[in-house]
Amino acid sequence: ALLSGLVPVLPALYTWSVGFNIGVITYHNLKGKLYYAALLNPVALFELPAAFIVFTMAFQFNLHFINIKVLDIREVTFNEYINVFISVVIPLLTIASIVETTLIVISKKINPDDNNDNDLLS
Repeated sequence: ALLSGLVPVLPALYTWSVGFNIGVITYHNLKGKLYYAALLNPVALFELPAAFIVFTMAFQFNLHFINIKVLDIREVTFNEYINVFISVVIPLLTIASIVETTLIVISKKINPDDNNDNDLLS
Protein backbone atom coordinates (compact mmCIF):
# COMPACT_ATOMS: atom_id res chain seq x y z
CA ALA A 1 0.00 0.00 0.00
CA LEU A 2 2.82 2.40 0.82
CA LEU A 3 4.49 1.84 -2.55
CA SER A 4 1.24 2.80 -4.29
CA GLY A 5 2.11 6.37 -3.33
CA LEU A 6 4.78 6.35 -6.04
CA VAL A 7 2.19 6.18 -8.86
CA PRO A 8 -0.41 8.94 -9.40
CA VAL A 9 -4.00 7.95 -8.47
CA LEU A 10 -2.92 4.43 -7.45
CA PRO A 11 -3.47 4.97 -3.68
CA ALA A 12 -7.13 5.81 -4.32
CA LEU A 13 -7.63 2.74 -6.51
CA TYR A 14 -5.77 0.50 -4.09
CA THR A 15 -7.72 1.83 -1.10
CA TRP A 16 -11.00 1.24 -2.91
CA SER A 17 -9.92 -2.28 -3.91
CA VAL A 18 -8.86 -3.23 -0.38
CA GLY A 19 -12.06 -1.80 1.11
CA PHE A 20 -14.22 -3.58 -1.45
CA ASN A 21 -12.49 -6.92 -0.81
CA ILE A 22 -12.81 -6.53 2.97
CA GLY A 23 -16.50 -5.73 2.49
CA VAL A 24 -17.13 -8.78 0.32
CA ILE A 25 -15.29 -11.12 2.70
CA THR A 26 -17.07 -9.63 5.72
CA TYR A 27 -20.47 -9.94 4.02
CA HIS A 28 -19.75 -13.54 3.01
CA ASN A 29 -18.49 -14.63 6.43
CA LEU A 30 -21.09 -12.82 8.55
CA LYS A 31 -23.97 -13.63 6.17
CA GLY A 32 -25.66 -10.27 6.71
CA LYS A 33 -25.42 -10.10 10.50
CA LEU A 34 -23.42 -7.99 12.94
CA TYR A 35 -21.20 -6.14 10.44
CA TYR A 36 -20.01 -3.63 13.02
CA ALA A 37 -19.06 -6.38 15.44
CA ALA A 38 -16.39 -7.43 12.93
CA LEU A 39 -14.63 -4.13 13.59
CA LEU A 40 -14.41 -4.86 17.30
CA ASN A 41 -12.45 -8.08 17.06
CA PRO A 42 -8.97 -7.95 18.60
CA VAL A 43 -7.19 -8.45 15.28
CA ALA A 44 -9.02 -5.58 13.57
CA LEU A 45 -8.14 -3.28 16.46
CA PHE A 46 -4.49 -3.59 15.36
CA GLU A 47 -4.88 -4.11 11.59
CA LEU A 48 -7.23 -1.20 10.90
CA PRO A 49 -4.97 1.49 12.43
CA ALA A 50 -2.04 0.01 10.50
CA ALA A 51 -4.06 0.22 7.27
CA PHE A 52 -5.20 3.78 8.02
CA ILE A 53 -1.63 4.88 8.70
CA VAL A 54 -0.14 3.26 5.62
CA PHE A 55 -2.87 4.54 3.29
CA THR A 56 -2.56 8.04 4.74
CA MET A 57 1.18 7.96 4.10
CA ALA A 58 0.59 6.70 0.55
CA PHE A 59 -1.90 9.51 -0.17
CA GLN A 60 0.40 12.14 1.38
CA PHE A 61 3.42 10.98 -0.58
CA ASN A 62 1.36 10.72 -3.77
CA LEU A 63 0.19 14.32 -3.40
CA HIS A 64 3.78 15.39 -2.77
CA PHE A 65 4.95 13.26 -5.72
CA ILE A 66 2.57 15.02 -8.16
CA ASN A 67 3.29 18.46 -6.61
CA ILE A 68 -0.08 19.15 -4.97
CA LYS A 69 0.17 21.03 -1.69
CA VAL A 70 -2.88 20.60 0.52
CA LEU A 71 -1.35 21.83 3.75
CA ASP A 72 1.67 23.99 4.30
CA ILE A 73 3.84 21.29 5.86
CA ARG A 74 7.43 20.40 5.31
CA GLU A 75 8.31 18.01 2.53
CA VAL A 76 8.84 14.46 3.70
CA THR A 77 11.12 12.04 1.93
CA PHE A 78 10.05 8.51 1.08
CA ASN A 79 12.72 7.21 3.50
CA GLU A 80 10.90 8.94 6.36
CA TYR A 81 7.70 7.15 5.34
CA ILE A 82 9.61 3.87 5.29
CA ASN A 83 10.91 4.60 8.81
CA VAL A 84 7.36 5.18 10.07
CA PHE A 85 6.25 2.02 8.29
CA ILE A 86 8.97 -0.03 9.96
CA SER A 87 8.59 1.52 13.41
CA VAL A 88 4.77 1.76 13.60
CA VAL A 89 2.98 -0.34 10.95
CA ILE A 90 5.12 -3.48 11.09
CA PRO A 91 4.83 -3.75 14.92
CA LEU A 92 1.04 -3.29 14.71
CA LEU A 93 0.76 -6.02 12.09
CA THR A 94 3.08 -8.27 14.08
CA ILE A 95 0.91 -7.88 17.17
CA ALA A 96 -2.20 -8.55 15.05
CA SER A 97 -0.68 -11.73 13.64
CA ILE A 98 0.30 -12.98 17.11
CA VAL A 99 -3.20 -12.25 18.45
CA GLU A 100 -4.82 -13.95 15.44
CA THR A 101 -2.63 -17.04 15.71
CA THR A 102 -3.30 -17.27 19.45
CA LEU A 103 -7.06 -16.97 18.91
CA ILE A 104 -6.99 -19.67 16.22
CA VAL A 105 -5.08 -22.05 18.51
CA ILE A 106 -7.47 -21.35 21.40
CA SER A 107 -10.55 -21.81 19.22
CA LYS A 108 -9.25 -25.13 17.88
CA LYS A 109 -8.72 -26.34 21.47
CA ILE A 110 -12.25 -25.29 22.42
CA ASN A 111 -13.88 -26.76 19.29
CA PRO A 112 -11.57 -29.48 17.91
CA ASP A 113 -14.29 -30.85 15.61
CA ASP A 114 -15.03 -27.47 14.05
CA ASN A 115 -13.36 -27.29 10.63
CA ASN A 116 -13.89 -23.81 9.16
CA ASP A 117 -10.80 -23.84 6.95
CA ASN A 118 -12.88 -24.07 3.77
CA ASP A 119 -15.52 -21.42 4.57
CA LEU A 120 -14.26 -19.00 1.91
CA LEU A 121 -14.21 -21.73 -0.72
CA SER A 122 -17.80 -22.86 -0.26
